[in-house]
Amino acid sequence: MQATLRGRHTGTVISAAAVASLALQQSPANEAARAAVGFWVLDRTGSPLAVGFAVFLATVVIDGLTSALIALGLHTETGAVRRIMDWARERYGGRGDEPAPRGGPLAVDAALCLGVGAGLVVARRHFRDRHPSLGSDLLTAAGATLFVSAATGFFGFLAGGGLEYAERIGLGTPAEWIVEYGSDWRVWAVVLLVGITVSALRRRRAGRTRGTDRVASPR
Repeated sequence: MQATLRGRHTGTVISAAAVASLALQQSPANEAARAAVGFWVLDRTGSPLAVGFAVFLATVVIDGLTSALIALGLHTETGAVRRIMDWARERYGGRGDEPAPRGGPLAVDAALCLGVGAGLVVARRHFRDRHPSLGSDLLTAAGATLFVSAATGFFGFLAGGGLEYAERIGLGTPAEWIVEYGSDWRVWAVVLLVGITVSALRRRRAGRTRGTDRVASPR
C-alpha cells in the first residue's frame, strides 16, 4: 500500500497522537469524562434526552478523534501505526498479493466498537481491505464513531432518567438489562470472541472448499 501522507516526521507525530488518544480512550478517564458530562447536563436540565445527547456528543469527540488519527496513521510513510499494520499484513495477510478478504461478521465490528472503541474497527477493516484508501478508512471511522456514540448516548438517556419512561410503557426490565449489560465491556468481549470464532470457522471452511475444488478440477 502506498502512503498517502508523506513527510519525515508526519507518521511519527500522527502515531504518537493516535497512541495517546487510544490510551485515553481505554483508561478510566474516558468513562469518568462522559459520566461527568452526563451528570452536569442532568443537574442543569433534568432531561434524560439532553443527557443522552450530551453523552453522544462526548463520545463523538473521544472516539472520533482516536479513529481519525488511526486512519491517518495507516496512510503515512513512517510511524508505529503503519509499522504495526505492515507487520500484521506480512504475518497474517500474505505479502500484499492476496491479503485477507474485505468484510467479516458485523458482530465483530459492533463488539469492537462497544468493547474497545471505534479506532480498532478502522484498523481491522483496513487490514481486510484489498485496496485500502484514506477515504474509505475515514468513512469507516465516521460510521463506527456514529454507531458507538449512538449506543452510548442511548445508555446515557436510560441512565439519566429514561428508565422511568421505559417502565411506563412496560419495558422497564429490558431497559434495565440494556443499561446493566450493554455498557459492560465484558459482555462485548464475549460477543467479540464468538464473532472471531465464527469468522475463523467460515474462513477455514472456505479454504477447505477451495482446496477440494483444486483437487477435483483437471489440470
